[in-house]
Formats: sequence, C-alpha cells, structure tokens
Amino acid sequence: SLNASAENLLRLVLQNLGLDMDAAAALSDAILDWKDRDEEHRLNGAESDFYMKLPRPYPSKNAPFDSLEELLLVKGVTPELFYGGNEDFPVGLVDVFTIFNRYGTLKLRNMRPEVIRAIFNLTDEEMIEVQRMQETPESSLDILRSFLESRLADPTIGALLETDSANVVMVEAQAKLPDARVPARVAGVIEVEESSEGIMVLRWIDHLPVDESLVDGQTMEAVA
Repeated sequence: SLNASAENLLRLVLQNLGLDMDAAAALSDAILDWKDRDEEHRLNGAESDFYMKLPRPYPSKNAPFDSLEELLLVKGVTPELFYGGNEDFPVGLVDVFTIFNRYGTLKLRNMRPEVIRAIFNLTDEEMIEVQRMQETPESSLDILRSFLESRLADPTIGALLETDSANVVMVEAQAKLPDARVPARVAGVIEVEESSEGIMVLRWIDHLPVDESLVDGQTMEAVA
C-alpha cells in the first residue's frame, strides 16, 4: 500500500528494488512528506518550499496519493525507478505499489512475484517454493507465513501478512468483433467485499494496449 505503508516497510522495499540505504531513506522521507498533512520536513524529505523552486513549480500535495503516476512528482523518483525494466531497476515502483489497499496488509494468496521479491528479497529457489505454497490449500498459507516471517528482521512487517483472499481485484477483458481489425481491451478495479450494496467499481479504464497473450478472454488479478 502506497498510502498506508509505514516508514520501515517503505525503506525495505526501496532498498530491495535497488536503492542504497541513504537513497532509500531519502525517498521514503519524500514520499511520506508528500502525503502527510503538514509542511514540516522529515530529515531528508521535501515539502512545498522545494517543489515551488523547480522550473515548473507545484506545491506538495499533503494528502494521500490518488494514482501511482503521482509518484513521478515526488523528489527522487525518476522514470527509470518508477517504470523499471532497466539495468539499474529491473522492477519499478509501479510494479509493487497500489493505491487501492487501504489497510497496508499483505495478502499471501495473491502477492505477485515482484512484490514478494521487493519485500523479502528471496533467492530463485525460495521464490519457487513460495509460489508452490501460494497454489496449495489454506494450511500451506500458514506455513508460507511462517516461512516468510523467518526471513524478516523486523517483526512488525511480518504482522502485516494475511492468508485471506484479496477483496480488491483488477478485471481485464479483451475481445475483437468479427469485422474489427484490432481487439479492444478494457479493465476495471473492483471491490468485491461482501456488502449489501454489491460490488463497487473503484476505477474504470476504457483503453488499454492490446495484450497478445490474451485471446478473446479475460484475466483477474488481485491488487489489494
């Protein structure tokens, strides 16, 4: 969770993505300063007095992030770090954070490989074992939680691990009409938590790039 993660988890993730200890501390401070409600600096952070001196000035938001792309406005976030896929940062911030997780918990059943590596920094062999346990019954998720907790020096992060299913998912659908030249692809971020109001659409995306791996089908991925 970009909005609910504590400082220690932010620093850990940033270091495991490839930043050194000092750079991770500085960026963590800048992220926290961006979303807190005051103009007081953390040790290495930034508030409006920094951003207003930029060639294209803007104030610090002092409110939670409304999109991941907003990170590109934060001091220390480069496109290379945000998008990843390069030599310095194979995995980017966009691959591991979400704005839809309001509680800061980590769902073991649905954690993507990129998120697991960013938090637990596992070897390839350990990653295979984790993915095997994710696909097995509920009892294995308890074993997985113990396995991952044993690899964390900070027990407060281990306390965030949960074995229940995610209640916010992204559903993508792609299809092509018989007389169309290219497929159309749409997506929605949907909250599926049991409620008298039914499901709630948190975000709708009308146009996405065509995914060649999808053939007139759809996929569903947990995001929180």
